[in-house]
Formats: sequence, structure tokens, C-alpha cells
Amino acid sequence: MKNALFVITSNVSGGGELFFLEMVSRLDRTKFRVFVACPKSCYIWNELCVNQDIYLKELPIGPKLGIKTILDIALWPIYLVHFLTLFLKLNKKDSIDFCFFQYKKEQLIGSIAAFFFGIPVFWVEHTPVYNMSFGIARLLKPFYRFVGKLAVTKLIVFSKKAADSLTKIRIPEKKIRILNIGVDLTIYKGASNFGLSSKIKVVGVVSRLATNKGIENVIGAMPQILRKYPDVELHIAGTGNFALSLKKLSEDLALGEKVKFYGYIHNSKIPEFLDHVHVYVMPSYSEGTPLSLIEAMAAAKVIIATDVGAVTEMMRDGFDGLIVSAQSTSAIADSILRVFGNWDSYQQLGLNARKTALVSFDINRTVRSFEDVFMENT
Repeated sequence: MKNALFVITSNVSGGGELFFLEMVSRLDRTKFRVFVACPKSCYIWNELCVNQDIYLKELPIGPKLGIKTILDIALWPIYLVHFLTLFLKLNKKDSIDFCFFQYKKEQLIGSIAAFFFGIPVFWVEHTPVYNMSFGIARLLKPFYRFVGKLAVTKLIVFSKKAADSLTKIRIPEKKIRILNIGVDLTIYKGASNFGLSSKIKVVGVVSRLATNKGIENVIGAMPQILRKYPDVELHIAGTGNFALSLKKLSEDLALGEKVKFYGYIHNSKIPEFLDHVHVYVMPSYSEGTPLSLIEAMAAAKVIIATDVGAVTEMMRDGFDGLIVSAQSTSAIADSILRVFGNWDSYQQLGLNARKTALVSFDINRTVRSFEDVFMENT
């Protein structure tokens, strides 16, 4: 049995965090003894503290460990000491066979600490590396490449686009492995909702309310949609620092009860939310391999998604969804109007999306693939 340490410092509850939770919870306990290190203030800690077969270890650093500012970088030596202390304590009692780092901020520091102890390291990249273009992060690409070559055993990605971004910064191809990401397909209904016989037509969004998610374009599309279909409502699930701005936009457009903000919805409640959605919109400006898109596919929703990240690798335009240009309110409005104008035809896209999800995005197959990579390389 291998002792596996999984490290995460994120304090949000997005798709990457959901994937992390699913993986550490589903790993075969006859092969792996699972340790998770994270700050107590993290969302992950609260979710896992009731799990009796996962050994939680506190990482005494705040979830604000970052890569965006000079101050972030100045604190790295302190964080490195915390990681070294963590490995020292663990290795006194339990020899760690490998480490898994979820995000760049813990990857870059934690991998150096693991290297000192001779521990194999695995990274997962949800987004292409060229997304490291904000603030001081863009200056870290040489360091990222150095650590990736020196300390990382395998770098796991979920799309060819992400893999290509790594080879462009000269990460050796032999270190890169492409796997499919997945969700628990069993909790989503396979029927493509309840037709248009209900009193309202629901457009749904599940997302962090952040500036890069493009939700303002869906809200901005509502006046045009309502002129033709006054029974349409926009339901938005999620929280974030852009929430007040989005609510103000809705008020400025006098949309009233036509836009409903549900706030935070626990992962277990997302299938119930999607049950009442006719058209699902993912309007992001940037993404990796968004789990929210896979969830909508699993729920057999008619999907409209922007052409960002790995979306074109996950779904085919006109077959299991509609792909539109990012940052275009009119493209979103036109697509929603097309779908409601010919519902019987477009409903087939949702059924096709469900079939694609069943074939490609099953979390159990994803976890088994990760297990194979871990076993083959440690």
C-alpha cells in the first residue's frame, strides 16, 4: 500500500476543488493510504473532516498563498519552511510514497520541499500554462519550467490544449499525461428535462461570480430574449466578488424577478438545480476543462458555451451543444432564441451531450486512470 499525500490551499468551491474531493474520496483504499494537507480555513478541510479513512494534516498557511504580487513571492520562503516541516513530521511516522499538488501556488513551493526528501511529485494542470499572464505570474514561467523538469514525475492534464501549452515552454513530452476529467454521472438524470410545457422557460448558469466568467453577457442578453419570450427566466447559482456588480446590472436593466440569484449551492444540490433548467449557458472568457460544463452534459441540458479553454475538445458545435464567441452578448442572445424557437430539434443536443458524458467523463474511470499513473511511476 502506498502512502499518498494530496496538497491543496484553495479556499473556493469551484470545479477544481470538486474534482480534488472526488478523487481523494474514491481512490482504492487497498492500494492507497490517503493523506490530505490543507489549511483548516479551507473549504476542503470542512468537507473532509468527517471522512474517517482520510488522514487530514493541517498546513499552517493561509489560503491566500498566491503568485500574483511581489508580496506573494516574498512570503514563499516562509511557506517553504511550512512544507518542509510538514514532510519532516509525516516522514517520521509515515513514509510518503508520492505527493500530488493541485494548483500552481502549492506546486511551485511544495515540489521543492518534496524534492529535498526525494519524494515523487505529480502535478495536475486544469488550465493551459499560458494563462499565467497576470501580474507577476508571467515572470514565473522559467521557474515553473525549472521545477517541472527537476522535481515532477508526471504532469497530468485534461486537454490537448493544456498539453501543448506545456511543450511550448519546453516541459518534456515524456513527463506529460493526458487524462479525461469526470463527474459522478449517477446523480444526474438522463432525461432532457421537462419540455417547454411549464409556465416558464429557464436559462441556467452555475459558476463562481467572477469577472472572467462572463455572466454579465447572459444578463445583458435578457432584454432581447424577453422581447420575444416574456416567460423566460435566468437562474444563476454561485457566489463571488462580482455578485454585487451583476445584481446591479440586473437592476439597471429593470429585469426584476426575471433574474434570480440563488447564491451558493452545495455540489450535492447542483443536479436538483439543473433539473429545472432548459438551456444551460457557460459564458466564460477563460476556462480549462470546466466541470460545470460536464455536469450540464451529464444532466442532458441544451448547452451554449463560449469557445474558450478545452470546450471544443469536450463538445462538438451543433452536435452536443452550441459554441459561440466569448464576450458576445448578442451571440448568446441569438443562440438562446434559436433554441427556444425550435425546441424539439435542439433538445436532441442535450441527449447527445449526455451520451458524450457517459462515454468520456465518468469520475470512476478518471480515478482509475490516476491510480494507474500513480502505480506506474512510484
